[in-house]
Amino acid sequence: FPLVDQGYTVYCLDLLGFGLSEKPVIPYSPDTWSNQLGNFLREIVKQPAVLAGNSLGGFVALATAADYPNETAGLILLNAAGRY
Repeated sequence: FPLVDQGYTVYCLDLLGFGLSEKPVIPYSPDTWSNQLGNFLREIVKQPAVLAGNSLGGFVALATAADYPNETAGLILLNAAGRY
């Protein structure tokens, strides 16, 4: 990973209900995922981070940046989807 080789810390997480994450029986919404990512930033990363997301992940990254501005240093959006 070139970013890791340059000394950056890189995290990659699955949104609830996707990939290998847990799939709790809850109503999924953009707020669910924004809060998941925002809490991850506060509790694990503990410093402002650049968020990158593709498709729904791009929308979630944008929503998280709006909801958690103190935890967000920048955005990289790839094929960002609209409001779900």
